[in-house]
Amino acid sequence: VIGELVGHTERVSGFTFSHHPGQYNLCATSSDDGTVKIWDVETKAVVTEHALHQHTISALHWSPQVKDLIVSGDEKGVVFCYWLNRNDSQHHFIEPRTIFCLTCSPHHEDLVAI
Repeated sequence: VIGELVGHTERVSGFTFSHHPGQYNLCATSSDDGTVKIWDVETKAVVTEHALHQHTISALHWSPQVKDLIVSGDEKGVVFCYWLNRNDSQHHFIEPRTIFCLTCSPHHEDLVAI
């Protein structure tokens, strides 16, 4: 990406690209402002965003198996699965500790390592 993606009001805490055909121009960012933003890197514009987390977001990953699934975790242990195309989400409370990293399995669409 050449240029800036301007829109978060606080520190950016995560970044992930989409690796799906037809979506190579999309990426997602998370921020201490509590939002996850999905960007078109060609236009440098926000496509959509969510503010589902109530605490600082500490991990972010775009699923390599499900083209519209973005998974994020926060400092209180809450994980959100957000489906971009249908503007839907599910949350999970794994345990009350900071999620420092997470990654979606490249082989199984329903597995996330935390």
